[in-house]
Amino acid sequence: MSKLKLSFYILLGILVLAIAPSCNSTSESEPIVPSSNVAVTAFSINANDKLLNNIDSVHFTIDLNARRIYNADSLPKGTDVSKLVLNISFPTVSSAKLHVFGGKIMTDTIIDYATSPTDSIDCTGNVVLTVVSEDALYSADYDVKVNVHNLESDSLYWNRTYRRDLPSRSTPLAQKAVIYKGRAMCFILDTQGYMIADIDNPEAGMWNKTDLNLGFTPIVNSFTATSDALYILADDNTLYTSADGAAWSACDAKFTWLYGGYEDYVIGVEHTGGEHIVKSYPAEGHFAPFAAVDGFPVNYTSQLVEITSKWNSSTQALLLGGCDRNGTPIGAVWGFDGKDWGKVSTSGIPPVMSPTMFAYFNHEVSSTNWDVTKYPVLLAFGGIVEGEPTNTTYISYDNGVHWKTADDLLQLPEYIPAASQMQALVFESTLTASRSSDGWTAFPSRHLPGWWTIEALDSRATSWQCPYIYLFGGVAQNGYLLNNIWRGVINRLTFTPIE
Repeated sequence: MSKLKLSFYILLGILVLAIAPSCNSTSESEPIVPSSNVAVTAFSINANDKLLNNIDSVHFTIDLNARRIYNADSLPKGTDVSKLVLNISFPTVSSAKLHVFGGKIMTDTIIDYATSPTDSIDCTGNVVLTVVSEDALYSADYDVKVNVHNLESDSLYWNRTYRRDLPSRSTPLAQKAVIYKGRAMCFILDTQGYMIADIDNPEAGMWNKTDLNLGFTPIVNSFTATSDALYILADDNTLYTSADGAAWSACDAKFTWLYGGYEDYVIGVEHTGGEHIVKSYPAEGHFAPFAAVDGFPVNYTSQLVEITSKWNSSTQALLLGGCDRNGTPIGAVWGFDGKDWGKVSTSGIPPVMSPTMFAYFNHEVSSTNWDVTKYPVLLAFGGIVEGEPTNTTYISYDNGVHWKTADDLLQLPEYIPAASQMQALVFESTLTASRSSDGWTAFPSRHLPGWWTIEALDSRATSWQCPYIYLFGGVAQNGYLLNNIWRGVINRLTFTPIE
């Protein structure tokens, strides 16, 4: 090869290297990270106890890559964020300005934070913080968002969650739990057959288990209790009864659906002659049977919930959801007072099949003598909504007349799956500060925002009565039984009121 050709190839190689992109160059797809000269290092709201106690301790996340500043724990609903004094830290800069637009007070306003750091900022709209470095070579725009809760607080908190398996002998296939004469009773079908388990308090976990040799095929989900007997339906709709859950005998009655027990008799529906007849057993001395009309639930309801109050002379019983005689899902509560039925509510809960509803309570505590005043609440969750299981929690403070979606902290934890046909039983346990929970697996409670505190019924007490909620079973989207007993308690929360 001639020297001329050699020189040509050397020159060509140099030109190729000169125009080739460097392996260390930044591609267009890589994120642009703000220079440290314009990085916000701290952000908080100035203390203002008239607005909210400890508002200066609310944590704000500073995302330098996404250029966002926000509080993950929303402030209570109603917090006035239209006049906030902000504390912002960053390196020495040539300019730091807050552009506020779309707010209640400031529709289009620019505040020079570098010269006026104590000016109040309207955070009800959009706020953009623009920081320019000292040498003016770099700038960054940060979206600032002060989040406020969208829902009224219920002052209730699902807390201290534990889990264990159902009390079966082998893999459970179906189950139904009730409270009977103060004890928990669980009717179970597992891979070995039918059995019944009972216990004074589910907390202990040492269930009495009895194998059942039945002369009929029971519908497990129909298992229910009155004040003095247990009942269940057979697959031919015959009603069976038992005094102890072990020995069963047929009744002279047929039902296609059991709502549950009311005092000493059971109430349900018989589909006969093209109509759905609502009736009781025993039939004598109770309400007259009647044909269900459109909008009245005839199946897939919650269990019948009995409640008492000083305003009513008789026991009230409530049903949630279900389907009417046309198969249309219902989003209402129906009530029964021992004589008459009536629609209690018409809104607040979507049409739902096989939901869970139970009575609980909230309380107020005297700050002078620690007297506790209880008042009832109804809680509902689970079931099938538009063909899908849900675990959204709803709450009523007036015996089912009005409902609303419960606050985030009262919603079931994410690790409790959405399901239908769960049963909620409430039992009190004596707790102490150092008490353990043998046989139960502990799960974390939902994160509690800094402005909430859990109210103690009596800070002087070394032990106290705790009403635990036990959630049994449930059917998942795939139709399989969930082998769970979840245990939790609902605490009252307090925070400094907004003025």
